[in-house]
Amino acid sequence: MKVSSFLTSVSGLGLAQTGVLQGVPSSGANIGDGYSAQAETPRISTLPLVRHSSARFGELDDLGGWNDEGRHRRPRKKLKQQQSGSSITHVDGIDVRYRSKKSGVQDLVANDRLVRVWHPEIDEKARLAMMNLTKYPDIWPYISVMPDFHVGESNVNGTVIPTMNTLYVNAIGGDIGCGMACMRLPLSLSDIESVQQQLFKEIHARVPVGRRVNIRYDERVDGKSFFQTDLEIMNKANTQRAKQSLGTLGSGNHFIEVQVTELGEVYVMVHTGSRMLGQNVRKAGIQRGHNAQQPRGLVTMAADSEEGKEYLRNAEYAVQYATENRREILYQVFLAFQALVPQMSDVSFDSLMAEYIDTPHNFISREEHFGRQLYVHRKGAVYVPKGELSIIPGSMGSYSHIVRGKGNRFSFHSSSHGAGRALTRHQALSRISYEEYLAEMEGIACRQDRNILDEARGAYKDISQVMRHQRDLVSIYETLYPFVVVKG
Repeated sequence: MKVSSFLTSVSGLGLAQTGVLQGVPSSGANIGDGYSAQAETPRISTLPLVRHSSARFGELDDLGGWNDEGRHRRPRKKLKQQQSGSSITHVDGIDVRYRSKKSGVQDLVANDRLVRVWHPEIDEKARLAMMNLTKYPDIWPYISVMPDFHVGESNVNGTVIPTMNTLYVNAIGGDIGCGMACMRLPLSLSDIESVQQQLFKEIHARVPVGRRVNIRYDERVDGKSFFQTDLEIMNKANTQRAKQSLGTLGSGNHFIEVQVTELGEVYVMVHTGSRMLGQNVRKAGIQRGHNAQQPRGLVTMAADSEEGKEYLRNAEYAVQYATENRREILYQVFLAFQALVPQMSDVSFDSLMAEYIDTPHNFISREEHFGRQLYVHRKGAVYVPKGELSIIPGSMGSYSHIVRGKGNRFSFHSSSHGAGRALTRHQALSRISYEEYLAEMEGIACRQDRNILDEARGAYKDISQVMRHQRDLVSIYETLYPFVVVKG
């Protein structure tokens, strides 16, 4: 099936298009830079952070109520849950009531704390995991959960948790700074239709995926000023590994996509993070952190303590490294296009970087909300202030969105980071047929092996439904359809 037919088949899904992306600001690339935004946009200082991965590997049940095999374990102590229908209207005199006809947002209350969920339906597994989050210390004023939420190995993906002075070292994980980047190319679909398969192969040749790294790296990487740091975490071994990992994709749900709009404009989108550096930051933080009494397995730090300050510096560095990693991948994809598409011969990479978006979705940042300075932990959630652009990808084979923030202070100016898993990897491999996968990916250059079924479209929620549940958070600015898909 030709791409034009593919676009025709998916364009009738009722998602508003608002035109062509021109002059996209780099909304997330400078997350480490302090700035003051307007109106109700939170002020972010020079402390953006992050985490990913499991806390103590295999102790996820202590954080979310589920063990490492995905089986439910009843909490040892019964949650103090208020009767259904009750809610919290004020926190320390601040009115936190919110209702929206656009989204189906609902409030859960446990342990005298509020969890605000941007989804009308919550299954029992997710509900118990969200209730357990209310045991975390120092939450203020409440927890927000985005519509792409799902229960992960050691946390609830899609959460936004603000605190006054407490850092949750292992609740957010170790893929610190994992996020999205997107750049537009000065091409049209007609320029690349004839080299679709060649692009797939050339990108694979230039960007290591899975556990592969660049054993040898060139002087351009070795000489980057970014690696000139006095952070203790960046010892000789970690620095060497970070240089080898720069420009690598990783595995799981990380991807590179060449995408097109309905008008035939061409984009490149990347999803990846900080590779082993983030994991090392997390491990160091766990070693220096403190075990919380509840929930068991949670490791915390005071943000103003020496170990807390060190963790914040390390985590900020990992966020910046993740941004550099995505930028390096974009550069390698740019070189692939230059090798195959004559129209790219006179295009400079720097000119493309002047108009690109980069935004993390696993990090901590210092922000102002409801009149207080807070440490906001985002695990699988995007910070998108009013008027700024961000990226919300769909699943493999479906469409992705560039979105514009609406500045909703009740979500702490956050949105979903994607579609969110609907099936575990094991469930996807056993339920999704190979024939179904091939039919969904017809017309798209992609992997054809059966091991990719856990990343198939059916393993994820319907992105159109996710977007519908956050209409009060973001508006759709552009919709992008897959042409080439490279997965880890």
